[in-house]
Amino acid sequence: MSTNNEQKKNLSIFRFTYIGLILVVLLSVAMVLFFRYILDISGVNRAEYTTTYSTHFALLVDGTNTDFWNDVYREMQAEAAPRDIYVELKDLSGHNDYTLCDLMDICIAGSVDGIIVQNNNEEGLNDKINEAVSAGIPVVTILDDAPASLRVSYIGINPYGLGQSYSQKILELVKNTDENILIEVLLTDPDLDGNEYQIFTQINTDLMTDAQTSGRVTVEAVRIPQGEAFASDQSVRNLLHVFGDTPDILVCFSTLQTEAAYQSLIDYNMVGQVQIIGYYQSATILEAIREGNIATTMKLDTHQMGENAIQALCDYIQEGRTNSYYGTDLTFVRGEDLADEEE
Repeated sequence: MSTNNEQKKNLSIFRFTYIGLILVVLLSVAMVLFFRYILDISGVNRAEYTTTYSTHFALLVDGTNTDFWNDVYREMQAEAAPRDIYVELKDLSGHNDYTLCDLMDICIAGSVDGIIVQNNNEEGLNDKINEAVSAGIPVVTILDDAPASLRVSYIGINPYGLGQSYSQKILELVKNTDENILIEVLLTDPDLDGNEYQIFTQINTDLMTDAQTSGRVTVEAVRIPQGEAFASDQSVRNLLHVFGDTPDILVCFSTLQTEAAYQSLIDYNMVGQVQIIGYYQSATILEAIREGNIATTMKLDTHQMGENAIQALCDYIQEGRTNSYYGTDLTFVRGEDLADEEE
């Protein structure tokens, strides 16, 4: 009788143990699936958490021109992954209390192996670049240079050359008319030594001295406040509908400006009256070009930029030196170019 009771007791313990093990397994599977679900809905690549890299670079940008920077970032990842390098993208989108200097501090404190930063002429950024380099972290500037800093290389375009490219495109737009032309160049950079102002100066110089446009073309710079919500929208609307003469051509230096300008033309029924020279190629910009509502848009070679940025840091880390400047190709995309791509 005692033996039977012991057998029943042992069987009950076995059953409870077996059921407990099954519950533990099911709970573990559920936790794994839930974790993957959270990563998926947050847009995080699980490989970043399951792969160990030997080197860590950071790309720091100001959050504008999102389409452009996402393309550059993808090219950096493609170039870096075979080299056992993880590239982390940090921007100011949705972080109004942060600055690029704050992101530099985070990277310096985290002892990343290299930093790629867009110089937006933020106060103190040169000092942060110098601090990083002094701490043994090489810094590469991209798109906008910081020549007064200790950065090891610059990836982008000479602003004078870019200004000349814009001038040639504007000449193509106005060569078939003898009328007076007003051109407004939208600037977000308040620094007179910054890239945008240098591009504007070159455009103005070229058009003032060219025989086709001298005396009948006026080029003006319009400054758009940085960090203010809807600043691009309001500034463009003021240009088109409130202050002074309506421009014949708007030159934009960001996708945000370009889309704001295009939307304003639609809102005020001015499509066709004002020509837009856009910046890069969001879905909205490309559709407007296909429809003939944006004259052209400037496109930088993002593959070249991403590849050269990674190469510059790798060269410096491995050899202690690198090229001080890596040029980037650009093209101006028109409606006929898109039609050729689609055929």
